Order: sequence, then C-alpha cells, then structure tokens
Amino acid sequence: MTRCETEHTVFYRHSSARCVYLIVYVDDTVLTGNDHHGISQMKQHLCHHFQTKNLGKLRYFLGIEIAQSNDGIIIYQWKYALDILEEIGLMNSKPLTHPWILIANSYQIRESLFQILSSIEDRLEN
Repeated sequence: MTRCETEHTVFYRHSSARCVYLIVYVDDTVLTGNDHHGISQMKQHLCHHFQTKNLGKLRYFLGIEIAQSNDGIIIYQWKYALDILEEIGLMNSKPLTHPWILIANSYQIRESLFQILSSIEDRLEN
C-alpha cells in the first residue's frame, strides 16, 4: 500500500480499475474500495499482525454518520450539530423557515449569531 502524501493516515492501492483504501485514526480503521479480493487480503493481513474486530459496514467515524443503501451512501453530521445546539443552549429553539431574512434585519440577532459562531470557533481551536 502507498501512503497518501497529503493525508498521512490514508493508505491506498490502485491497480487498473480496482482500488483499496485504508484509513487509520488512533484505534479506528476503515477499509474500503471496489476490490473485494484486495479488501479480503488486507483484512487477513491486519488480523494476522494486529488484534482486530470487523464491525461490518461503516456507520459512524470521527463524528460523521454514514447511511448505506443500494441507492448510494449518505454522509451527515446530525449528532455533531445537536451537540453544538445543546452546548450553546439552543436545543429548545423553534426553527424558522427563512432564518437569514430575520438575521439580516435584526442587529440583536446578528450579535447573537456572532457570539454563537465565536463559541463554536473557540471549541474547534481547543
């Protein structure tokens, strides 16, 4: 496998129209691609050298939720968004159909949005 030059936790192997990707983050590993034989070989190799457990299809990785079906894959961060709303005390807020119109017309709401975004930015930096 070749280590990705721009993301050092990603490894890949390409051969003709087949590919295998290995993504490693601390003690979580994702193995994916369209080369089923290559994936099977990689699983065997990893099981031989490390204590591993196959958890099946990917459902959650690094705060990203993954839903898979025959129609494709959906990736979303619903839980992450809910965690932010809870942290800043907005879990019981009512949704607006066009929130940006209200924000554009209200200085007080713009200031609140600025505080919320600053709080999120501080959280991401720490």
